[in-house]
Amino acid sequence: MSAYPSAAEYSAQVKSVFKAEVGDGIVELVLETVSESTPQGPYERFALEFSGPQPVLSQATYRLRHGIVGAHDVFLVPVSEDADGARYEAVFAVRTGDAEE
Repeated sequence: MSAYPSAAEYSAQVKSVFKAEVGDGIVELVLETVSESTPQGPYERFALEFSGPQPVLSQATYRLRHGIVGAHDVFLVPVSEDADGARYEAVFAVRTGDAEE
């Protein structure tokens, strides 16, 4: 089983704040959407979309912390920005609990 939460676990946290470790600081990102989970072999594929403040974070791996789903290293890609802030996407292929080890 994967150490990462499932799409359903992330979906329960939509509109909540995730704290991204950026250097010596923290940037708060809001989980906006979770794409519909798509099974593919022993994996569940889905994407997360976050919103955050300016300036835009670079495409990179960040440690995201959340009180319920825990802390995980997540590769974030900036996908858009406007006067209100920036949007980021993270794409997952998470091994399901039903898969053979």
